[in-house]
Amino acid sequence: MMIMKKILFIVGSLRRHSFNAQLAGYVEDKIKDKVEVSYLQYRDIPYMNEDLENPEPIDIRRIKKEVMEADGVWIFTPEYNGFIPGLLKNLLDWLSRRIDLQAEWNQTALANKPVTYSGAAGKSGSAKAQAQLEVLLPFILMDVVNKHTAKVQIKPEDHKTQILTLNKEEEEMIDFQINDFLSHLNVQN
Repeated sequence: MMIMKKILFIVGSLRRHSFNAQLAGYVEDKIKDKVEVSYLQYRDIPYMNEDLENPEPIDIRRIKKEVMEADGVWIFTPEYNGFIPGLLKNLLDWLSRRIDLQAEWNQTALANKPVTYSGAAGKSGSAKAQAQLEVLLPFILMDVVNKHTAKVQIKPEDHKTQILTLNKEEEEMIDFQINDFLSHLNVQN
């Protein structure tokens, strides 16, 4: 029996009917037979504060462990006022810190971790937020796989129904992104 690779999903919105959580669910349905998918729960982490690093909060130790155990990370980000959500940035700030106080500066939960990202937002489809991730993720030493990144526009009808719909082009972009990321992780697709 072959051991399945593990992909950790990070959804940048905590909203109950989050369009990005729905996008993550769509991707999960497409890959769940090929990889093990889990979702990072980080609602209650504190604001990044170096004063809290010793001793490190239990929730921070937990999320670092989950990231380190994953073979790859897939971020689903909304766009708030043209930026990634503050909660997502706070999470990435914590994860970019050393795994413990004795570790070297570049020994983090994220270092060399394969990552890709997608997003659902208004007309931009999260393009501005994704542009920030394109700069931030390599800076925090992640192995970025971004040849194809899905940018899903939230349509007016989606807001009325609270259900995310994808057009054919968006579905194809997600398929390309899935193929790229699974190939990068050496998963047969």
